[in-house]
Amino acid sequence: NHDPAVTGQMVRMAHYYDMVSGSRFTTGGGMQSKARWFFSLLFNLWIRLLLFLPTQDNLAGFYCIRRKKLDELDLGGIFRNYGDYYFRLLHEAHARKFTILEIPVWYRDRDYGVSKTPFVRTLLLYTREALGLRFRTWFGGGKNNGRS
Repeated sequence: NHDPAVTGQMVRMAHYYDMVSGSRFTTGGGMQSKARWFFSLLFNLWIRLLLFLPTQDNLAGFYCIRRKKLDELDLGGIFRNYGDYYFRLLHEAHARKFTILEIPVWYRDRDYGVSKTPFVRTLLLYTREALGLRFRTWFGGGKNNGRS
């Protein structure tokens, strides 16, 4: 779903920001499927409020990050499971006060094939992971307790 034409802009902006994130919910971003856009917007809003994130699209997974900043992160704790890694990445980057810029991206419907992502199972996984991240932050079970 990610437009490779945006990567040049991401790399250029990474000279000024620690992380550049593609967002379907900033001005100019979006999705061809209005139903998917709406439900993604609702779930992203829930994640944003639950985890106190400043970013509007916490599930896109389309980003550019400075190598030095990436090396500061707990990669083993972030990059596991499926797409839920992305809100863990944003959560830790925000806790470490990384500068994050969101740029608009547009998701087209697939021209060929079907998604391999099982919707209900993925929704439940993401919900469980987001709640777990919040509770670890509140109750001190996380590696950095939500702080740098």
